[in-house]
Amino acid sequence: MPLNATIKRLLASLPKRWRWVVTMPPSTRYTWPGRQWSERRLLAALKRILKRLNLPGKLHTFRDTFISNALLRGTPVSVVREWVGHVDEEVLKLYTHVPNDASQAAMQRLAEANNRLQESEKPRKEAAGDSAQSQHSDKEERDERDAK
Repeated sequence: MPLNATIKRLLASLPKRWRWVVTMPPSTRYTWPGRQWSERRLLAALKRILKRLNLPGKLHTFRDTFISNALLRGTPVSVVREWVGHVDEEVLKLYTHVPNDASQAAMQRLAEANNRLQESEKPRKEAAGDSAQSQHSDKEERDERDAK
């Protein structure tokens, strides 16, 4: 599984007394330490934590948030698809949500770029206008000379 450098350093710093870095606590039925978490038990523990913290959403919210954040920060779709195990881009789109603040920031960047473009075109338009005015003045002078 790909991990960022901070997580890798954190995991490497943990003591390695057993095969697994994060292990299940001993229980009355399984009294030995160092057992691997089963996916079912890990999900159940995460659900209990979410409930205790009174956090909205479900476990799937983690996946949804991860996918959305990765795409919003410019991670290529093909990389995100590989990380989350989806081959079909249409399925991946179901998990992707653009939060309003990201949408607003993108709209602001677009407006700023448009303003910069308009500002850079002003001198050219003004110069073109001056040139047209001088051409018009020259024509008027020629017309006046020709009339005399």
